[in-house]
Amino acid sequence: MQAPQANIDINLLKTATAHVQEALPDIPETAIILGSGLGYLADSLSNSSAIDTGSIPGYPASTVEGHKGRWVVGENRDGVRLLAVQGRIHGYEGHPHRVVTFPI
Repeated sequence: MQAPQANIDINLLKTATAHVQEALPDIPETAIILGSGLGYLADSLSNSSAIDTGSIPGYPASTVEGHKGRWVVGENRDGVRLLAVQGRIHGYEGHPHRVVTFPI
């Protein structure tokens, strides 16, 4: 029996991980992917830092109007450190499933 083929490039994943860890060194307790109309939640985080998703190796920028395309790490009003994905990419933008799910 053959092992299933990986859908992602492990070296690209390692490169992307290193890039995000350098840009956002504060480790969040949890992560949330914000849906349409919920971008304001990322904007409301305090003590925050952000990275444009288009700068992450292997993760294209969102082309959907109104989606900022950022990952934001900050604290919510209860002091919980969160990573908020603000504007993700979609299959209907022409991206294959492995690219859409890459950040997960």
